[in-house]
Amino acid sequence: MNHGPPTRRSALKTIASGAAGYVTASIPLRRASAQSSPKIVLGTLPIPPAIAPYIGEVDFFKDEGLTVEITRFQNFAPIAQGMAAGSVVAGEMGVAPSIIVLTRGLPLIAPFLTAFSTPDHPFERIMVLPDSPIKTLDDLKGKKLAFLGAGTVPDMLLNGLPKRTKITKQDIKLVPTPAPNMPDALAQGLVDAIFAIPPADTVAERKYHARTIANATELVPYAGLSTFALRREFADANPETARKLFRACIRFTRWIDDNPVDARKVVAKNLGLPGDLAAHMRIPCSRAMGSRLCPMSGTSTRCWCRRRQSILTPTRPGYSTKRSSNPPSGSCSPLRKSSDCNPTSRLKTCSRAIIRSSRSRRRVTTRIGSVVC
Repeated sequence: MNHGPPTRRSALKTIASGAAGYVTASIPLRRASAQSSPKIVLGTLPIPPAIAPYIGEVDFFKDEGLTVEITRFQNFAPIAQGMAAGSVVAGEMGVAPSIIVLTRGLPLIAPFLTAFSTPDHPFERIMVLPDSPIKTLDDLKGKKLAFLGAGTVPDMLLNGLPKRTKITKQDIKLVPTPAPNMPDALAQGLVDAIFAIPPADTVAERKYHARTIANATELVPYAGLSTFALRREFADANPETARKLFRACIRFTRWIDDNPVDARKVVAKNLGLPGDLAAHMRIPCSRAMGSRLCPMSGTSTRCWCRRRQSILTPTRPGYSTKRSSNPPSGSCSPLRKSSDCNPTSRLKTCSRAIIRSSRSRRRVTTRIGSVVC
């Protein structure tokens, strides 16, 4: 058996095999105008944890003077492949896929998480039909469970089963299924349960009266869902543009959390969802922007750029930079909201990220303006 370091070819092979059974489609959506910045091809997914579905009257990419061409894919594999080949500059993907591509050595950076789930703010859930005999997670033993596929966030979360139940992932018959097909697969009896992400879970609930047997947060209470990745070569050659991209992402996530009603309306329009369905759709928690990737495993990544400059100055009303009495090791104190802060949140975030230059290898820090969910 070959135990040598993985090559880029083996990495792409792993990514492609993890997305087997999916249908891949690339659909050019829109382009923001700008003068000086290079064109950025952004690969994204039609799911609420991604930032691109929230682009509408509010467009922080355009506000930052960026020329962004958005291309939609149906799974993460072609995004990673396009970024490795250079045809896609930036990409939105789940935490699990991003960990795969980073550990396989693909030339990407993913400095922070863009969406989270917490016990008070769950996202994915496991659902069954109303008359199903399945009542608890333990009842899934030997049953068919539709999930997004190997190497996805639900696949990662299922590894938490032994800690919370008497079964393991191997005790379940996992059926890779595209998210839009899950509600109908459940109704037609092709599977016994679905591990659904929004808006598929809301469709199953409202169309087929599916009931929830467990939120994903019962498996992993605090989980990162998605990240914004960038080609390292592009970031090195265009450090100012990279800063603008990440600053726009932070502004988007803040807007989503501050305007959930408007955010749902924009997603409904961009994804072609009925308004009444979108009004009940779950959206992820994003206010902990800046947490290191990945908070569950303790893995961290570094943003590569050349200069010590602020990405985003945290001057939002109602927020302060008061230091915590016990800041997390290796980081500065998290920003704390002066009002309406969730006291039970355990997500620890930093107001600084370590930046390392790919040329000089100098360590510098830059403020990224993160807050607690």
